[in-house]
Amino acid sequence: MITDILIYRYKTMFEGDMECKGAGKVLYKGSATTDLDPGSYLADVDKAAKRYVVDRPKPKSRNAYRFVLDFEGTEDPFKLAYAPRFRLSIEGSGPKDDPNKEMLYGIGPDAYGDDADYIDNVTAGSYDIPNDEFSVQHRDGSSITLDLAEILAGMAQGGSGATMYTYYRDLRTKKIMPNIWDARSAPNIAAMAQETEKARDDSIIFQQAMDAAILILSFVQLSLGAMKAMGASKPGAGGGGSRGWRLNRPSSTQLARGMVKRLREAGRRIVVNIGGEGEEAGAINVNNKTRLNTPIENFVQEDAGRIGELFEPNSVDEIISNRLPPNTLNWSRTIPGAHRILKPGGRIVIRFQGRGMDGDTIVPQLRRLGFREINDWGGGGAIFEAIK
Repeated sequence: MITDILIYRYKTMFEGDMECKGAGKVLYKGSATTDLDPGSYLADVDKAAKRYVVDRPKPKSRNAYRFVLDFEGTEDPFKLAYAPRFRLSIEGSGPKDDPNKEMLYGIGPDAYGDDADYIDNVTAGSYDIPNDEFSVQHRDGSSITLDLAEILAGMAQGGSGATMYTYYRDLRTKKIMPNIWDARSAPNIAAMAQETEKARDDSIIFQQAMDAAILILSFVQLSLGAMKAMGASKPGAGGGGSRGWRLNRPSSTQLARGMVKRLREAGRRIVVNIGGEGEEAGAINVNNKTRLNTPIENFVQEDAGRIGELFEPNSVDEIISNRLPPNTLNWSRTIPGAHRILKPGGRIVIRFQGRGMDGDTIVPQLRRLGFREINDWGGGGAIFEAIK
């Protein structure tokens, strides 16, 4: 016999989980909808009308409901045995397996926007791609990790026409959270989530992030002048604020050095492939071409003339190039850069697709910088090799 019904109202202002008890045991579980405030009530069942009746308080109107129960796996809950008067308890916090949510009663997309504890009052954010962690920096100085998938799902729900915005307090962080995430309830975080999703769709930036294994995406608030130029409203002040944030992507140097660090930790040799397209297994490919649709492993989109800046001195074991078109690179910059980043004893091998005038610069530069065992293979300057 059911003697107690407990409703843990935490999902929205009106919805939550439900447990039916008897003789101190949980007999049934399910979900519930109610407009009653948290507290304790006496109730009974009108089986003929198939509804539950609360002794107090009385509904304000004839059409108002008090509570509706949805039992799991029970075809007709009104055929169950109930005590003549059972106890109905409604708790504002989450169920026992989720005790960290405290129900709040504000309604509307901006109900808590001005509250200092509201989660959207942020100054920066970041997304750690290798660990799939989305974090925001709150104005009070705290860093809070959020569920990016939950935010994106909430935004999709809100985009389809959300009308009921409700909130809870996360008792772990003490921050007020929306039950529906979108550009109305959390414009700043929604903007960061959207930028993150766009970056994940960019095959180059995402692949580079994974290859470099570094904290990759960060967000900064635009200056007032930049926001004004974009026609954006103040961040945090309604939907327009979502345009007040900019995604900061890592520099080519951060990516290149991150890749070196990851490969070193894996016990791999560091090979830099100038103009590489992934044909050399495990090499870091430095190529200035845009390749959005064909991700290349260990790819740094950059001109080879900058390799001396991309990598730390004496950090590379070998520099190669397998099929460069002749007369396309500035060797007066590339060879000194190669000398700077190669370890002592490191090798450089340059292969061209055909002959050109590159040897007129490459060989003198190699000699001037003290490379040894300089070879011009292939006849007429098609392959060059030297040791630092």
